Amino acid sequence: MSKSVHISLLVALLLMCTCAYSQSVYFSRYIGLNYLNDPVFQVDIFNPSDQPKVLDGYMLVSRQFVAKLPPGTRINAYEKLSLGKHNSQALELPFSQIQDFIIRIPKIQAPGDYLVLFDPRGKIVDAFYFGPRPAVNFLPDQGELITFRNEQIPFELPDEADPAWRYLQIAPDPALAFVRINGRWEVSSRKRNTLPATAYGPLEAKYVQGIVTINGQSLFERDCLPHQLERSEDGRNFERIYRFPTAGNSTEKTGYRFYDDDVAPNKRYFYRLKNEDKFGFSLYSNLVEVQTDDLPNDFSLEVFQSSPGGSLNVRFSTRQQRRVRIKIMDEQFRELDLLFYDELKENSQHLIKYDSDLPPGKYLILADLGERRIFETVIISR
Repeated sequence: MSKSVHISLLVALLLMCTCAYSQSVYFSRYIGLNYLNDPVFQVDIFNPSDQPKVLDGYMLVSRQFVAKLPPGTRINAYEKLSLGKHNSQALELPFSQIQDFIIRIPKIQAPGDYLVLFDPRGKIVDAFYFGPRPAVNFLPDQGELITFRNEQIPFELPDEADPAWRYLQIAPDPALAFVRINGRWEVSSRKRNTLPATAYGPLEAKYVQGIVTINGQSLFERDCLPHQLERSEDGRNFERIYRFPTAGNSTEKTGYRFYDDDVAPNKRYFYRLKNEDKFGFSLYSNLVEVQTDDLPNDFSLEVFQSSPGGSLNVRFSTRQQRRVRIKIMDEQFRELDLLFYDELKENSQHLIKYDSDLPPGKYLILADLGERRIFETVIISR
């Protein structure tokens, strides 16, 4: 093989790697059918990469307007930029603040619209159209933007057969929004997310010797952004203390664990998981409360399986007299059996052997001490 062929192959491989790891921004949501008459008109652009994207000089074109994004426009990693007509907290960039913005009056009165994003060189970055038929009579199209400085920027849009387009065949409905899930455009509601990115199982937290261990899980993930672990001292005002990388797309349960060692003794903390998807909708796990006791050995609980398929051993001890209830629960916090319920003497130790034939899975052993509850997780395997 000649040297020139080697060089050509190397260049091709480098281009392939660049394409694989360079993720362009794209449209992720569209709300509104008529810019002049609809008070809620919004376009979201999403950044799927782990690096911020600068959009200076990018141009947004639809049948109803043209806008050149101003200097300093950027989208952080895994975040969106919301542009729209109404000036509210939901928008990062209202159209009223864009100097190079003009309204277009469609020449052809036909249902549907398109969105095109051009880079500063005039190359199409993303293109989407919708209408009641795959073939629409408002494409191809052309026009120009006349900037505030009287610069003329022409643009041309290909017909609907061009591979640059993504489309959604649907009759426009004022109650609907168009959202992009896992690369595909789908229909959602304007007011709520009918296509949630995830859902959470029970969140658990336990304090032992200066560290709070938080365990959570997502039940599924659909084009999901990173999960945020939030903490509060009053149960109302929360701050993010960690961000979990996400599985992105998964139909299986995914577990997440975090060790919080930035806690003070003898205080109460609240934890929750939050996910804000790229369409601006937020959902939360259950709220879990933890008391950071200075006496972690006041009551101890240990759970273990003697051998695969063997009995379940529950060992517990107390330094003071108290009444204790111990039960076994499944992963959904449903009670399966009561293991112990009695008065414990001061400085006593106990061991329970549980021989019930539990199917493989995750279980919780919960000790209710009256003033607080302690639990341990055990995985039953065969």
